[in-house]
Amino acid sequence: MSLNTPVAGPSRARWVLVIEDLRDQAELCLDVCTQAGLNATAAATGAQGYKKACNTRPDLILLDLMLPDMDGWDVCRQLRSDPLTSDIPIIVLTARDEPHGARRAREEGCAAYLRKPCSPADLVATIKNVLNGKEGA
Repeated sequence: MSLNTPVAGPSRARWVLVIEDLRDQAELCLDVCTQAGLNATAAATGAQGYKKACNTRPDLILLDLMLPDMDGWDVCRQLRSDPLTSDIPIIVLTARDEPHGARRAREEGCAAYLRKPCSPADLVATIKNVLNGKEGA
């Protein structure tokens, strides 16, 4: 799957919210999304990410688990419990070594679970699959 192949779906551009505290990682995700024909924005903390998700209602959230203000799983539960954000697909993208991370992601209502480092092609393929309704953590 090419990075430049647009995501199928509505004619409007799809939005991705990247919740990531490490600037270089956030910029990499933003660049990958942009190259894939998506609009993307970022938040550096869980609280900022939650607020931005409520205000902008993105089509998808990329969520790091290690954030400076709260654990990513807590952010996930907060997003899932709010009617404004409960239906937004979440892809966990983390460097945390959790033996059962993919299972936990499914249990927490996430669409997918990816480990860093993740190739841009794998990230785009996962984003496109989730946005096109082919979820699978």
